[in-house]
Amino acid sequence: MTRALVRRGSATSSALATFVALVVACGGRVGVSTPEADTASVPDTLAASEVVAEDTGGEDSAAADTALPADTTPTASGEVGAPCVVAADCQGGAHARCLDLQGGYCALDCGAGGATCPSGSACYEFSDGDNLCIEGCKKDTQCRTDEGYICDVDGTCWWYDPGPTGTSPVGGACARDEDCADPGGYCYLEGYDGNANGWLGGYCFVLDCTATSCPAGSRCVAVGSNGEKGCVASCADGAPCPRDVGYACTPDDQLCWPSCSRDADCPAGYGCSDEVGGCVRDLNHDPFVCADTRFEPNESRAAATAAALPLSLTGLDLCAGDEDWYAVTVPPGKLGTLGISFGHVNGDLDLLAYDASGAFVDSRVGLENYGALDRDFESSVEFYSLLAFAQPVSGTFRVRGHGAATNHYALETRVTDWADGLLCTDHFGVDECRGYDGTAHGRLYDFPFPSADDPYVPDGYHLETYGNYRWLRRELIMLVRYAIHEVQQRFPGADRVGLIDMCDKDGVTPGYDIGAPRHPETTHDQGGNIDIAYYQTDGDSSGDVVCGPNGSDSDGEYCTSVARTVMDVEKQTYFMAQLAKHPRLRAIGIDTLLAGLIKAEAQRQRDLGWFSSEVYERLVGSLAYGDGWPYHQHHIHVSMRWWGDDGLLSNALVARPEPAIGCGYRLPGDTPWPAPGDAKRRSRP
Repeated sequence: MTRALVRRGSATSSALATFVALVVACGGRVGVSTPEADTASVPDTLAASEVVAEDTGGEDSAAADTALPADTTPTASGEVGAPCVVAADCQGGAHARCLDLQGGYCALDCGAGGATCPSGSACYEFSDGDNLCIEGCKKDTQCRTDEGYICDVDGTCWWYDPGPTGTSPVGGACARDEDCADPGGYCYLEGYDGNANGWLGGYCFVLDCTATSCPAGSRCVAVGSNGEKGCVASCADGAPCPRDVGYACTPDDQLCWPSCSRDADCPAGYGCSDEVGGCVRDLNHDPFVCADTRFEPNESRAAATAAALPLSLTGLDLCAGDEDWYAVTVPPGKLGTLGISFGHVNGDLDLLAYDASGAFVDSRVGLENYGALDRDFESSVEFYSLLAFAQPVSGTFRVRGHGAATNHYALETRVTDWADGLLCTDHFGVDECRGYDGTAHGRLYDFPFPSADDPYVPDGYHLETYGNYRWLRRELIMLVRYAIHEVQQRFPGADRVGLIDMCDKDGVTPGYDIGAPRHPETTHDQGGNIDIAYYQTDGDSSGDVVCGPNGSDSDGEYCTSVARTVMDVEKQTYFMAQLAKHPRLRAIGIDTLLAGLIKAEAQRQRDLGWFSSEVYERLVGSLAYGDGWPYHQHHIHVSMRWWGDDGLLSNALVARPEPAIGCGYRLPGDTPWPAPGDAKRRSRP
């Protein structure tokens, strides 16, 4: 669904911004992480999905035969009701399930042929026909209250959403839906979908309203070009708007709407845009003056300015008709990075990379010349990295303006020691591996360009995501390169595999930097997650649906059959087994039907001695699939544990508990979590 907000307070009715159906490159929430892969389809990358484990509510009263301690939580490790990340964390073997509730929730399949529920739990039937053992209780203190669990009306420990916890009223500032105080609150983000839209600081709406449903101080009006209605802050009868900077009362409708008439009406760092009728970040109306000529002339590769490593320069100018070239030489055993940052709204600059011979290497979209249609998800930073091994590696970098753009920019180079191998901590300190440097953003690295001259993984991968979303912690870059290396050793001539979304330079999930989320918020942050294409038998191991030939045998979210799969089962299984060697691997998200093929092949490879039984158990235990993993017929999602799960150290960048297994929680616009007890009923003890 596309929603275009109508501009108000103007004679014209131009589209001011766009509400876009969110692209979720990692699926939504996981309902059940099933240990067997003979169940129906599952998805991968583009939309959040609801799961039965979150549907609650019941018909019967609490189980009276559950023998529970009076005031303690009876959930020892792996028991029904205990926290989990994957099904292997739970007791019960093939019957174990890890539900996507807060912190994970161990359950047992108690349907036909399933387990008998252990003492202290009972079997409940869910709305989709699943039968699961759920932990019984008589009072809240017997549940994981510190994580939000209560003893619900069914007499079971179940997670409860108390409702909105935000404080922003309709018209108030927000960064996510949860910031809005009213039920059904929707946060329309500043710069949504990467477009400058004037919605300074975000704006809390309540969508799908009626004439009588809006909270006090707001009114239900048409906010979308398709007539969709939403509650908007009202300034009728002289009522003040929730914010007076960047917003004003429209004279005709008396609604609080983005407004400005000059730059002085906007906060520092913003300018007033006539195009959108509101304040836009980094917009500068001062005439561009080309004053910096310190490296001129450097308009060609032959005249490129040698950039030292490391280096930080500000106040550089790309003038009319100009190009700036820089040359970098990375010493042996080092990772070298060069990048630019600029105010994108004042002029779109491109950074392109070339090798020592002058051959084009890469850009943010992989093309040397690209136009407006290839400019999705653009931000104000572009960085690239080169790896040097026994010999120095040189490259040149070209700064140019799109559409004759001019702009000021900053230039930064970085250099760090490099080593390859399975475990980062075999070569570097713990803080370096976990990405900790005492700052909010932490220490992340841009995934280096592939190279045929790379002695460890010669031409082993290609970068399939935008240049601004290729940042990871050192440990995960090393692990991915290690797994590719092992595949190349086992299968000489293996195709290069596609590396897809990682995170941005500041550790933020792709898309949140420009107000257009590509994944649920916590699923690609802090440099610990990456999407990787499947190895394929058709000679092109890029991000493609692999259920059947030419994207067939899929319902758009899940494989419906894998009888004709183009996934190279042998290579893919071996690759994932190499990932599973890492003790800090958290999960590998995969399509349900493809998971069945991986499990069978993993057993065969284990029996051949290609890897140990321990690695086999880790691999099978790490597989995550189910209703919350749509679109993973297109790629796998590799997720590392956050430092702090082991109890040794605080989290790498932001102190936060490990989320429940799954590709994430919710995106802006997701519906609230269901109240406890909606769709489960007691079926038998």
